[in-house]
Order: sequence, then structure tokens, then C-alpha cells
Amino acid sequence: MEEALQVKDLPKVWKALLVISKKELSGELKVQTETYNASIFVDNGKIVNVHSPRFTPQGVLEVLVRMRVLSPPELTKAKRIAEKEGISEVQAAIRLGMVQEETARRVQEFMMKEALFELIMDEMAEASFHNELSGAVPRLFDMPIAFILKEATKRRKEWPKIKTKVPFMQAVFKRKPAIDPETGRPYAWEDLPLEGIDKIVYF
Repeated sequence: MEEALQVKDLPKVWKALLVISKKELSGELKVQTETYNASIFVDNGKIVNVHSPRFTPQGVLEVLVRMRVLSPPELTKAKRIAEKEGISEVQAAIRLGMVQEETARRVQEFMMKEALFELIMDEMAEASFHNELSGAVPRLFDMPIAFILKEATKRRKEWPKIKTKVPFMQAVFKRKPAIDPETGRPYAWEDLPLEGIDKIVYF
């Protein structure tokens, strides 16, 4: 992967993550974009958490509402319970049985990746690494940096093709209902099959 890239031309966050991955470092990569600050927390070369305005528990629930997994009243209730019990809105929704834990996990992971890709590909972002990982950082993930960078490389190559399908940065992605042939039950929204360019665009 790395030989195929001109490392000197890569954005600073991308370069920093390459070094962290190679040396299997632990700590916090602080990122400053033109509009916000973010942090990528790593442990032995694996990403364990991301703090970013693009990735928040409330944002995860709002996506679940747009997917119609949650209703707006359920979102309000989850926020209220989260504040009362000192837990995240996602944990509250799971505890109240509003959303399955696996569905919430998939959406959470998807949003975390999108927040990461935005940071990795930001040409203007500055990055500084602090070689210390606080034990207070919740470990939401255990994702090798190499996996994220491989996907970032693929996106970079496929972007021209994607733009032919999605000509602007905001788009509505609709999925057609389908039946699981083995169980005879409708697929869950996140498990609906994808084909061709739709698969590239979605992921």
C-alpha cells in the first residue's frame, strides 16, 4: 500500500497515522482543521476512539432517526435518560430497547470511519502526536490503522467514479426492501444487499 503512494504528497494526518501504524505507537493524535479540533486515540497502532464534532453519540442517534430506526420522541426520551443517568445517548437508547446494540454499533462505526476519512484527507489539517494514552478514554473500537488507510487509498482512487453517480456532496441514499431467502423475513436496513456502483458510493 505504502509503496503505491507518494508519501511526501499525502496530507499531514495521513502521514502521521502511517508512522503511528509502523511503530505501533500509543497516544493521542491531535488534529486541527480550518473549522474544528479533533483527536484520534490509538493503542499499539490501533484506533480505539475519535473525538470530533463529526462523530458524537447525539449524531449517531440522529442518523438512526433518519434511518427510521428511532422516532423523534424516542430520541428526546433517550437524551433525557442519558442526561439523568450520566451515560451516552446511544447507551440510553440501547438500554431502553429502542435500538438493537448491533445496529447502533454498525452506525457508530460507520460514522467514526467517516469522521476519520475527513481528517485523513484534509489537505489543510495540522497534526501533532502526544505519546500518552489516558486510561479515561473509552475504548469504542479496536481498528488497525492500516485498515483505515487502505480504505482511504481506495476512496482516493475511486472518487472520480463516485462523482459521476453523486455530483454534489449531499445526497439521499435509498435502499429497496428485500426478503432474506433463508429466513423469509425482511432484511434489516443495514443488511440490505448492495451491488455495483451503489456499493462503492455507500461505503
